[in-house]
Parts: sequence; structure tokens; C-alpha cells
Amino acid sequence: MKRKRNPAGHRVTTLDLASRLGLSIATVDRALNNRGSVSAKTRDRVLRAVEELGYLPNRSAKYLSQKVRCTVGVSYMLPPWLARQVDEGLRRAEEELWDYGLKLIIRSDAGSSEEQMEQIRAMLPAIDGLAVAPRETGGFTEFIEGLTADGLPVVTFNNDLPISRPLLYVGSDYEAAGRLGGRLMSLLARRSGDLGIVVRNGYLPNMEQRIAGFRGYFTANPDLHVLGPFQVPGTQRDTAEHIYQMLQRHPNLIGLFAASDNLAEAAEAVKRSDRGGQVALVGFDMNERYAELIREGTVSAVICQEPFYQGYYPINALFDYIVEKQRPRHARIITRLEVVLRENVDHYNRFTLY
Repeated sequence: MKRKRNPAGHRVTTLDLASRLGLSIATVDRALNNRGSVSAKTRDRVLRAVEELGYLPNRSAKYLSQKVRCTVGVSYMLPPWLARQVDEGLRRAEEELWDYGLKLIIRSDAGSSEEQMEQIRAMLPAIDGLAVAPRETGGFTEFIEGLTADGLPVVTFNNDLPISRPLLYVGSDYEAAGRLGGRLMSLLARRSGDLGIVVRNGYLPNMEQRIAGFRGYFTANPDLHVLGPFQVPGTQRDTAEHIYQMLQRHPNLIGLFAASDNLAEAAEAVKRSDRGGQVALVGFDMNERYAELIREGTVSAVICQEPFYQGYYPINALFDYIVEKQRPRHARIITRLEVVLRENVDHYNRFTLY
């Protein structure tokens, strides 16, 4: 049987096999290496999946004999709750590839793009590749362009950059996410009126794509009028106050689309205005606070974007490229968009890494 790669084009891992079969990684490992207590039926299931998915086992002996070393630098600036989910994916990839020579150097504490660039410069003598979630474009794009021109393989995740030689982008299709937000809003608002878009000051091109997708959904719906985007400051208190004042100025608002990481502040403003349940509120990503707001009905829906895999896939792609000389089959791995409502938030909460 011809070996296949999965649709995303990344190297199939023990995590893929375990997820496909509903087994633990430890059980899959025992079946692959014919050790420990594994039933013949389970071993046969694993071996069939190996053929079907194209898993290539037993790489460690070859890499150890060749003394392969692969050090990947990781740099990102994300909200702490989102960073934790991305970090789970990074650590899982490192755990799987550690015996094959992989080491990660992770920096996630920069306070600005300038500081992020300085941290990456400090990594350069020690790394063979870079996975980066840029916070801004502009000068940062030129900086990363220079690294790729010097031969450093770079994978972007969470936020893409318009660079000419990217190895791979892993993350959301932001325009599609905006259209999905529009579809949800049209179902949740359930009457004619105004919809407001709120976004943080200095937002990135990916937010522009998300806003364009949301606006585009309503071009054929004259009963719903989209206002904004209303830009709000970065601090939590000021953001909530600005959104509250916007609600006061626009009494006909029946929905708010939180295009960036300001959903909690938008919810606070809606509750303060005594319009909870009257204003549909849609945002992105998941944390414990958002889950609580969904349960109480203040937040109508959130759209999640698989942050675990935004950490996991870049490391596998860089390892394959640096060690195996295999370029990704596709230039983009687009993570799934998952809708979380009050009806499924507890299920999602149980199986999502925070």
C-alpha cells in the first residue's frame, strides 16, 4: 500500500495515530516498537493506521547514530491564556521529537516588536530555524525577510507576514473567520438593527481580514447595518469604558463583534449598560473567563482556532525541513474554526487545553 501524508501535509506523528485510533500515545508507542502489553488486535489497528496515514517509525536510531541536532527558536507575543494553549502544542512536539535531536528555545515575554526582534537576534547563533508569531508587520516584516534571505527557515503562526520566502504559515483563515462571525451574528441577532465592530488600537492586517470577512457577509443583508470598526485602547478598564460609551451613543446596536482580544471587556460593557441578552456578542478563542460568560448568556458565541496545533505543526514542519530536507507540501496549514455556544461550552471546556 502506498504511504500517504495527511491532508495538512505535515509529518504524521504518534499524536496523529493516537487521535485517529482513540488510543494513548504510550499504547501506540508500545505497538510500534513491539514492547509491553498490547493486544494483537490493537497492534494490527496501529499498523494499519501506519500504512494508511504514512507514519514513518523508528527514526531515532538513525538520528542518534548520525548525532543529529536540531534547535528551533520560537518567538511569540500572545495573551497569556492563548499562549498557554500554544505552548501545550510546542511542548508536545518537543516531547515527540526530543529523542530525534530536537531542542526548542522559546521566548514569549517581549513587550514590543522591537524587543521581540532583539530576542530573536539573541537566538540566531544557536538556532537552525525559527517559528514566530509576529505582533506587528512593518519593520518586523523587513526583519524576518532579512533572516529568510540569509537562509534561515521561518514558519509563521497565528499571524502571517507578507514575506517572499516563507516556509509555512500555520493559523486561521481570518477572512473566513470573519464571515463565520457574520453568519453567527445574523442567526443570533434575530432582528433588524445595527451591528458594531470593536477592535484594539493598532490592530494587525489579520484583524483587517477578519473585519472584511464580517462586513462582506452583510453586503447582501440590508436589514443589518455594520458600524465601525470602533478602535479601543489596550488597557482593560479603558477598553470597557470606551465600549460602554459606544453602546450609549448607539442605542440601536443589537450585536457586537469583538474582532480582537477584547471580548471580556465588551461583555463587561454590555452588562454595565443593562443590555445583557439584548445585544448578541461574538468573539474569538476560549479561556475560563469566556466560558463563564457564555454560560451566563452575556457572550453568545466564540470561534476557536485550534491554538494547540498552531504550536504543534510549525515545529514538526521545521524539523522535517531542517533534518529530512523535506519542504512542506503546502504553503499554509489552516486551522479549523470551531463554534462554541452555551449548549456545548462544557463539553468543549473539558477537552480543550487552557
